[in-house]
Amino acid sequence: MHKSTIKFGILITLLLATAGLCVRNRSELEWAELVPILNQNNLTASEPLERHKDVTEIEAVDSRLYAPIRGATIYLQSQTPVAGFEGLKPRYWLRIEDYETAATASKRASEYRAVGTYDRIEAAYRGSSFEPDSLMLSKTSVRMWAVARGKRVYALTTDASISTYLEPPKRLKKAIELLPEI
Repeated sequence: MHKSTIKFGILITLLLATAGLCVRNRSELEWAELVPILNQNNLTASEPLERHKDVTEIEAVDSRLYAPIRGATIYLQSQTPVAGFEGLKPRYWLRIEDYETAATASKRASEYRAVGTYDRIEAAYRGSSFEPDSLMLSKTSVRMWAVARGKRVYALTTDASISTYLEPPKRLKKAIELLPEI
């Protein structure tokens, strides 16, 4: 009887673990539609680096204010150095978020760079152990643009103002605007 109880316990554990994997996979954000666009723009995508966690945390804190269903931040680095700046390869963070409705996604995108954005983020940090001011936030996460495609939002930021003047983010935005709505 003891062996059958152990076997039953193992079976239940395996079933729960499998169910947990299925649920987790369903909630993960897929962004395969971006792979050809990133390749065309000579950008490599990866998980955000630990040393740049300030940028990803700022973006995540702001994102939570809009309650997306799913969200992820990917780190993008240009493989083409900036002309005249030997070895400088621009880097960006692309926040991708899915919402319940297209109206919510549109609101998020329109407010991404609106007046008062950094004040909104500063207020969201109140009460946490890390309370940056809006000036520090605006220097850490230099917001470039946000595009809503149906229920999905793509939002680009960088941590270097020079990157906002370069061509890759402009081409990336144009390509994303052509994606079908999700």
